[in-house]
Amino acid sequence: MNLQKKIAIVIGIMAILGFGWKVGVYIDSRYALAEEMKAEIGQIKEIQKKESQRLDYKILSDQYNVKDERIFIIEERCKKRPCNETEIEVLRVLKTEKDEIKEQLKKLEEK
Repeated sequence: MNLQKKIAIVIGIMAILGFGWKVGVYIDSRYALAEEMKAEIGQIKEIQKKESQRLDYKILSDQYNVKDERIFIIEERCKKRPCNETEIEVLRVLKTEKDEIKEQLKKLEEK
């Protein structure tokens, strides 16, 4: 074998080893990125859950305030003149709904 063939064989072996090394590094980096993404997805899901709970709490508290305001308006109206049966029934329903919302708010606060 002459010198040119030996150099070609050495270069060929180095190219194969370099290619193999590059493939290994590529696969390793892809695996590392996949692990990072799993961790980030977990964090995002946790943040999303907290935001969802916060929004649920905000919606319920707004509903609570609306019911409380309607109860106040009806009670003020009943102070000025006698309440009819419909107003009494509406008050009863509003108070039970307000109590239910208050319980739901307490459950969300515990979480």
